[in-house]
Amino acid sequence: MSLIGNLSLLTSLDLSRNGFSEFIPSLIGNLSHLTFLDLSSNSFSGPIPSWIGNLSHLTYLDLSLNQISGTIPSSIGNLYNLTYLDLSRNNIVGEIPSSFGNLNQLTSLNRLERLVLSGNPVSATNKSPVSGPPLLRYLELSGCGITEFPEFPRNQHMEWLDISNNKIKGQVPGWLWTLPNLYYLNLSNNTFTGFGNSTTVSIVNLIASNNNFTGKIPSFICDLRNVETLDLSNNKFVGLIPRCLGNLKRSLLYLNLRQNRLHGGLPETIFESLRTLDVGHNQLTGRLPRSLIHFSSLEVLN
Repeated sequence: MSLIGNLSLLTSLDLSRNGFSEFIPSLIGNLSHLTFLDLSSNSFSGPIPSWIGNLSHLTYLDLSLNQISGTIPSSIGNLYNLTYLDLSRNNIVGEIPSSFGNLNQLTSLNRLERLVLSGNPVSATNKSPVSGPPLLRYLELSGCGITEFPEFPRNQHMEWLDISNNKIKGQVPGWLWTLPNLYYLNLSNNTFTGFGNSTTVSIVNLIASNNNFTGKIPSFICDLRNVETLDLSNNKFVGLIPRCLGNLKRSLLYLNLRQNRLHGGLPETIFESLRTLDVGHNQLTGRLPRSLIHFSSLEVLN
């Protein structure tokens, strides 16, 4: 490892999926030409070293799946060229976004497109709202233990947002449905109770299982003309399965309404493109629609 520090012109360093342990070696901080650094899937421990800010040419930094602890250092704000940052599955603590602090730590990363913090015990606060990186497209905050929906994903480029496995309750914020490019949204395993004002038509994958949604399945679902995956399972939805789901029959591939309180029968019109349909553990009655026999794409029916 000590020889690496002598490779002063090195631009790419991948030490992932090894058994390296203890602290991240400081010699890496001398590699000022690095653009790609992947130290993921090791056993590195201790805090992220402050010298990480010396690597100002980095565009890709992956420290995931280690045993890193402490807060995110302010020096990470010097990584102005960073487009990909993955710190997931560590033991990093602090607040989002104030843990990024200055950069205005997060806001100065003007080129950051992908940020993954999943599996760290960070917290979110909206007391001092900070706008996120203007080009941020991909954000994963799954399993962080956060209790309120953070504001900083609120930008026009957001395409992928995973905020599953947290402790967020109440309404899904209305601004979320105004993001024009959002195609993947995972809200599962929280305690959301409602969708708020919903107008988006860009969603392709909507996963909202294992929450406390109540009432009828909201009508805006039928306006998601591009949706391929729709998972509303393990909630408290009541009433009939909406007939207007037939509006989605040419795009919808996976529909999961399992473990709700739905009654009535299956609509005739929702099967054209479906590969998976799960409506088990509801209160449905009646016969299966005869039209089912015409849709050979259906692989799973529960």
